[in-house]
Amino acid sequence: MRSSCTLALLCSVAMPSVVLAQESAPTSPPAEAETRSSSQLQDIVVTAQRRSESLQRVPLAVTALDARALETKGITNLSNLSTSVAPGVNITQFAGTPSTLAFNIRGAYSSDPGIGLAEQGVAVYQDGVPLGRAVGTGIELGDIERIELLRGPQGTLFGRNAEGGAVQFITKRPTGEAGGRIELQAGNFNQRRAMAVLELPKFANISVKLSGLVDRHDGWTRNIQPREGVDFYQPGYRLPETAFKQEKSGSFEDLGYKNQRGFRVAVQWEPTPNFTANYSYDFSDLNYTVSYNSRTGGRVPSSYAWCLNPAYAATCASGAGIAANIYYGTPSAQPRNPKYVDAPSYYPQSSNHIRGHALTLEWEASDNLTFKSISGLRFLRENGFTNLGTGQVFVQTIPTSAFGANIGQVAGFTGTLALAGVDQKQFSQEVQMIGNFGDLKLTAGLFYYYERVFDTRSSFFAMGYQVINPTTLRPLALTPFDFGGTLADGLTASLQKFRGAAHSYAAYTQVTYTPSSVLDGRLSITGGLRYTKDKKEFTRLRAAAGAFGANESLFDRDRFDPAAIIAFQATPTLNLYARYARAYRAGGTGIRNKLALTTYDPEVNTTYEAGVKSQLFDNRVRLNVAAFHSIIENSQVSFQNSGVDPSSTDTVNMSGNVKIDGVEVEAQAQISENFSMNAGYSYMHSSFKGATVTGLVSDGLGGTSLVSFPVVQVPFLPKNQVNIGADYTHPVGEADLFAHLEYSYQSAQKNEPRDLVGALAADRSLSQFNGRIGLRDIDVGASKLSIELYGYNLFNKRDLAYAYGIGSTDFTVGIRNDPGGSAYTTNPRTFGLLGKVSF
Repeated sequence: MRSSCTLALLCSVAMPSVVLAQESAPTSPPAEAETRSSSQLQDIVVTAQRRSESLQRVPLAVTALDARALETKGITNLSNLSTSVAPGVNITQFAGTPSTLAFNIRGAYSSDPGIGLAEQGVAVYQDGVPLGRAVGTGIELGDIERIELLRGPQGTLFGRNAEGGAVQFITKRPTGEAGGRIELQAGNFNQRRAMAVLELPKFANISVKLSGLVDRHDGWTRNIQPREGVDFYQPGYRLPETAFKQEKSGSFEDLGYKNQRGFRVAVQWEPTPNFTANYSYDFSDLNYTVSYNSRTGGRVPSSYAWCLNPAYAATCASGAGIAANIYYGTPSAQPRNPKYVDAPSYYPQSSNHIRGHALTLEWEASDNLTFKSISGLRFLRENGFTNLGTGQVFVQTIPTSAFGANIGQVAGFTGTLALAGVDQKQFSQEVQMIGNFGDLKLTAGLFYYYERVFDTRSSFFAMGYQVINPTTLRPLALTPFDFGGTLADGLTASLQKFRGAAHSYAAYTQVTYTPSSVLDGRLSITGGLRYTKDKKEFTRLRAAAGAFGANESLFDRDRFDPAAIIAFQATPTLNLYARYARAYRAGGTGIRNKLALTTYDPEVNTTYEAGVKSQLFDNRVRLNVAAFHSIIENSQVSFQNSGVDPSSTDTVNMSGNVKIDGVEVEAQAQISENFSMNAGYSYMHSSFKGATVTGLVSDGLGGTSLVSFPVVQVPFLPKNQVNIGADYTHPVGEADLFAHLEYSYQSAQKNEPRDLVGALAADRSLSQFNGRIGLRDIDVGASKLSIELYGYNLFNKRDLAYAYGIGSTDFTVGIRNDPGGSAYTTNPRTFGLLGKVSF
């Protein structure tokens, strides 16, 4: 039994045991660490409280991954963190989209993070600059120094939208020494990734670093191309300019395709020993298609194969005939991420463009007082195209015998095409003062944030194919029940566009008092307070057909959020703390609601937490435990409110409080000089007695009513999360052989607060094995070479990564009472070879 348990632990890892996260460029570890043997754990330094501190002394639940840890685990983007690297943390690709992530920490989540000016419950920072939109957070990061995951409300120092926690990633600063590195990676699905970093020698106290990245792979699921001899008309077909600036004409792209190009320049100026200026410019261009959307139940859609039978030719070509012959067969689930789609699907590429400027000025006025200014200017443009295929569809048929139908007729349909556009500009300015005054530590700051967003949305109930001539079809965008063929180059009934502007002002302070005369300075008391004023203005620029109500809306609130901590250093290796904190997610307006334009209130999270941080067995074992009780008020919930138009959704506040209790455990053990193991576990339980969601809902026939439904689950809240694993190194000449294996597990969870379809397979658990083996630091002249073999999802588990019910848009519900759902699965098994050269 003991050998079996050991083997299981050896085959998995959660977080590498040696982690060093520092404020800027890597420096030497503390002098005391230099005397430790390599069989002891190194110190971990984090900036979770805006100053460099030992992880074991910080009275917060924090997980830190430094550059070596990220390299070992193969984490190149925030999406990779979805494999449960920290207890209580759940990061998911939103609806199969690689560029948009849904961040969820301790039950604080966002129903639909893609909505313009909608906030997430987790704040995301890049080099101290907040990222206002969830769109774009999934891109490849490039040259990263560290990632820190802060769990629990961070309302004092990280401000608005940090109710569940904060994620901050810091890029590596220039070193001023000539050098660099090149990484080349190749794998299955024709994966190709290349990154180059060039460090220039310092001149005139200026250090410069240049880095570039190219990353691409083919789609996970092949699209079926139109049959030979039939031309699917493309020239001149473009979506209306009033909706999107489409960069590529419609096509039949494979699903899950990705192609990113990025570049970054970083400049550091040190005119005096006590002043530093760091400027960076980054840009990224991403083209992609979302992953395949699988049907998890419901009726089997009409198959294009039956159109081969001449008896059905008229049905294939007739809108009325199609409406009368929607589905056949018995309930069936599709293969998860199949090799091919069911039928040819019109699938244009989506695009994502990001540009960013950041300037950080740091002045050490004295040994005990530092001033810092962080300025950020960022631009984002996302044009997203999602074809839900047979997962959410009214009619799914590509006729092959109807090509001889009358010119101008609609021959068939494929999928539900959803169009999403976000055009965003943001500016942020933060000024900090960090001081040490005897027994007092003070952090204070001022913060301003401005954001302007254009949000465009439309859904076409199906993509139709119009007969141009007997062998040529033209794709059309059809509005609900409009089988006459409303062309996509005209304004569609579901198209709507909004402009939003947000201003946020804040002032904050946090003071830690450690009386040296009491208990030998082992007791510390911390108090913090933040004042925030948020103002958001919304204007509907284009209203969808049938929309009513005001075209303008205003959200204007201000508030105070406190925090308090008591920490006691019981022994040099045992730290105890108790923490109270409150944070919130800003409110706004449900801008995708085509029935009305109404505001919703902020969501507030109040958490009580107690923790123990310990180092045991002569610093060979690190064990940290945190227990918390959270009360979330006015939870923000987005839900579909139209039975015929899936693009109409509303955001409202849930009545009643959601209470979440949890325990988080992180352990690391340096078993020998060459072998380390670690594990993480979290348990979370929710209660929501009497909680309901109420909103205006359309019946699809022109009528509306106020509908309430009970809350039956807290989304993105797995009761159990586990991550365990091991790292092994062994000298081979002057090089090092290393092996890394990891396993992660999340128990069943759902994406919606209500159960739309009863036994829907949206109830999902996630588990995955990853591994990596190779040789590092091989001497090649004056350079170092590393060669690695890697594999993700080694057993090719196809778990449901993002799933939801489609009861209100599955038109077979009323016919045979067997509603279904749809889901995006985890990525398939990927593997390949990675080579690195440092010089």
